[in-house]
Amino acid sequence: MSLYIINTFPSWVLFMFAMLFAILIGYVLTRLFKKESQKMMPQDATTIASFCSLIGTLQSFVLAFIVVTVWQNLQSASKITYTEATALTSLYRDTEWLDSNQQEQAKHAIKNYTSSVIDFDFPQMKNAQLAKESGVALNELFKIYANFEKTAPLNIQTLATITQLNLISQNREYRLNASQSSLPGGLYFILIIAGLFVIVLSALIPLSSWPKLALCNIMLTIASVLLLALAFVMDHPFSGDVSVSSQAYQDALRSFEKVK
Repeated sequence: MSLYIINTFPSWVLFMFAMLFAILIGYVLTRLFKKESQKMMPQDATTIASFCSLIGTLQSFVLAFIVVTVWQNLQSASKITYTEATALTSLYRDTEWLDSNQQEQAKHAIKNYTSSVIDFDFPQMKNAQLAKESGVALNELFKIYANFEKTAPLNIQTLATITQLNLISQNREYRLNASQSSLPGGLYFILIIAGLFVIVLSALIPLSSWPKLALCNIMLTIASVLLLALAFVMDHPFSGDVSVSSQAYQDALRSFEKVK
């Protein structure tokens, strides 16, 4: 469900919807508890304010932790793509030790796999999957080098080639794992409930005028909801418009053209 929402709607639409929803919730709750806040005794208001501050602080810490975590996951996913693209570039350049016929086969296979990642893997990773086409292209790449190594002596060049191939295969799996990673839904549920507690408690705190109280609660609700929306949008590193792109592989294809 979350992948469908992220892939269907642009992030700015989600943020606008979240803001309108926050304004509505903040206004309704403030309106609902208007009479209770006006009847509130000073000592009760102080107690409620303390509870509101405590819950709000705990919620802020957890929410900040979530935002930082999803941002780190996004950066980690980006690093995975550049590591794999760098390995492909190195493998392409290392074809110099092959004869002309083997060079042509190897370069074609490397280009084919890199293109399949861009054309097939990235669209599929939006749905937390990898494309069969890229798997076939990677298997073909391994077969070609396996045939080369049967006749080639074991030396530094062949060991480097094996290392690069293994690195490419590993990072392909890392990409799949990264596309499937997401925060537990229960964590969002707890944060939403905690946010509602804070908004309700703040709505009970009496201010000199009701419009001031409504404005404060609406602003508090908007801040909480937008942070949750930000974490939600960035939760899947390869989905939506706030995601890792195929730029690293496109750069690799351009670098192939510079190798003679």
